[in-house]
Amino acid sequence: MKAGGGRNKGNAFERKLANEVVTAFSCFGIKKSDCYRTPLSGGHIHAKQSDPGDLVISKRLRKYFPFHVEAKHYRQVSLNALFTPIEKQKKAWKFKPWVEQVGRAKKHGLTPVIVFKENNGPILAMLPMYPPLTDTRIIFKTRYKGEPWYVITFKSMLRILVKRGWELKARPTHD
Repeated sequence: MKAGGGRNKGNAFERKLANEVVTAFSCFGIKKSDCYRTPLSGGHIHAKQSDPGDLVISKRLRKYFPFHVEAKHYRQVSLNALFTPIEKQKKAWKFKPWVEQVGRAKKHGLTPVIVFKENNGPILAMLPMYPPLTDTRIIFKTRYKGEPWYVITFKSMLRILVKRGWELKARPTHD
């Protein structure tokens, strides 16, 4: 990649994630306007107030996808770092600053998720224990400040959330 191309790679990755989320939840009437890349990479004034993440997510989609998303696409990501609890990791390792960055989500009542990928690798999601996803195939488990965090594939995360969405939709409502 030419020098300075990292920004384009990150922007393209954010657009790809938004498209995957929209495609997964399209069965619930979700459209492109319900999930898109945050303008100015989270620096947009209106997006920053409601959710400082990399994806703008509508209220309709939040029912099925209640996450604050930080997207990271790097040339190389070493999962071996996850054998060390995150708060004890070296500063140069990627996971510690990522988890600290996504910590802002709790102020907004959202579950933080770091969606990351290395070149030619699968898209993975790292998040704190989230009960609807506990029956997934967990690739890695680690801890941050005593809280369990785990890594799963992003596709399996979306698949389980869509299944859960159908279960939520099937429940009778009492108006």
